[in-house]
Amino acid sequence: MKAGTKRSTKHTLLEIAGLYRAFVDIVWIFLYSLLYLIGRHS
Repeated sequence: MKAGTKRSTKHTLLEIAGLYRAFVDIVWIFLYSLLYLIGRHS
């Protein structure tokens, strides 16, 4: 049972890391778009 628990914990950490990476990508897309629009407006 310990091996199964360890595997599921590893899988959960991998899933959290993937979600974090997706969130960071969305933030960068929004930030670059905002900077582009501000620079274009000036």
